[in-house]
Amino acid sequence: MTATTPDIETIDDLRNKIIEFPQGLPGFPSSHAFIMMQTPEERPFAWMQSVAEPHVKFAVVEAYAWDRDYTLEVPDETLEEMGSLDPLDYAVYFILQIGKRDSGMTLQAKPNAPVMVNVRTRQARQVVTGPPSSTKSAEALCLQL
Repeated sequence: MTATTPDIETIDDLRNKIIEFPQGLPGFPSSHAFIMMQTPEERPFAWMQSVAEPHVKFAVVEAYAWDRDYTLEVPDETLEEMGSLDPLDYAVYFILQIGKRDSGMTLQAKPNAPVMVNVRTRQARQVVTGPPSSTKSAEALCLQL
């Protein structure tokens, strides 16, 4: 009899976490596949790591957890290319910039370039919506990096 450990992920578990950027991610032309990694304790934060270049890793946060009033308008053509016109099929994330200040660690999110992920098809795209109108920041009190 063999024992299984719930902490060990199978290849299928990892495949289910891969999201594809068919058009690539701006600035990272050889990284089209990323794994989204998140533990329940880290929510709403997660890590998005390149499959081809594991050293390429981004801290991300669920957009609506960061800014409950955030709105995003995406052309229907873009949504069709990603596989669905239904807004409920999408998760939206902000890529975070992690900084250090005298008072501790800070996180900055730029809502003008969110990452959209179709949760059904696992297709993703960074959508640049225009110049930044505001940058939200918050002290990272509980996040250890």
